[in-house]
Amino acid sequence: MKKLTRILNEYGGEELFHHVEHPEDLAVERPGEAINALSAVKRALSKGSTKSGRTRIFAKYDGAPLLHVGHDRRGRPFVATKSGFNKAPKIARTHGEIAQQYGHGGKADKLHTALKHLPSAIPSKGVFAGELMGTHRDVSVGKVRASVRPNTVRYSAPLASPAGQRLSTSAVSFVPHTEYRGKGVIGNRPKTLHNFTGFGSQTANAILPWARAKKLTPHESRGAAFHLGEARKIKKALSPDYRAAVAPHANFFRAYINQTVRAGEKPSLGGLRNHIQSTMEKQVRKVKTPLARAKYQAAMATALKHHDHNRQHFETALALHGHIQAAKNAMLTALSPSAKLTPTIGGKKSRTGEGFVVSHRGKLIKLVNRSEFSRANFAGGQAWNKQPF
Repeated sequence: MKKLTRILNEYGGEELFHHVEHPEDLAVERPGEAINALSAVKRALSKGSTKSGRTRIFAKYDGAPLLHVGHDRRGRPFVATKSGFNKAPKIARTHGEIAQQYGHGGKADKLHTALKHLPSAIPSKGVFAGELMGTHRDVSVGKVRASVRPNTVRYSAPLASPAGQRLSTSAVSFVPHTEYRGKGVIGNRPKTLHNFTGFGSQTANAILPWARAKKLTPHESRGAAFHLGEARKIKKALSPDYRAAVAPHANFFRAYINQTVRAGEKPSLGGLRNHIQSTMEKQVRKVKTPLARAKYQAAMATALKHHDHNRQHFETALALHGHIQAAKNAMLTALSPSAKLTPTIGGKKSRTGEGFVVSHRGKLIKLVNRSEFSRANFAGGQAWNKQPF
């Protein structure tokens, strides 16, 4: 089984380092975690709150790129993208280092502005990650509104409002969401920010990721309760070998779900099998030597045999995925970002924007309207080197 998993991983799938799962994707391998997290969300929203015990709900912002900003142990300010975690970390303390490590134009220009203004807009101690929403060059100022589109979502506010004034006049706008502690310049222990004291300055616009909640309607509550209940029944009836059966195809499963989101299709067992076969056939066509081709053909045959032998387990995985997604969707309409910035996707107003992040007992999941945001994001998001929050 380990050998099979190692071979299949060569076919790709989502990058899971620092990856925050959709609860429906998490439910495929760890249904208990997904059910418990969404149950906590339901308890919070049943009171019209974004808090319940050790659970917090934050708005998720579609910035680009993700930035790490802070002060090193000698008190020197620095900025870095996700490249700060490379084997040879790209951590810039000076504008010269930005030019050396990140080149010129585009991302480098944003880093120059960030290094100049963000260190004074964060607490004097600590390292923080946040989504860069844009610099003053990225903001469009019209007669009535100011707006910025860092990636898929455009955010706007009336010029006469405080949010519009901050967006149109600040040198840089960003959304802080994570604090890093531990070893290294950046740190190796990320922790979701709950306290935003000390963020913001006259030149840096700190958009705090607060979410706003309204109480679930009886219809929304019944829908969420029904699907969570069905997911619990399925979890209770899982056979002991379920997880070992689905784990080798977990990356295929996630990639296939994303494919259905792009196409607006409903996931199916046959569709999953076709995705596995077509993905592995592409890899077979890429390799040039007969020995390598034989290796991948054998892996494809093994993978398809594994799928066919475990059809019942994959049907169960699809059922878990469907119920958890339906429970999430039933509750999404009760949430909205609290910042006075209006999100639009493709020119149409969006209630949820990129979605929300739930911190539940120290772990994160994301609540996203995949038919709206994810589909648009797959179709035309900017190719920044992003670390998903």
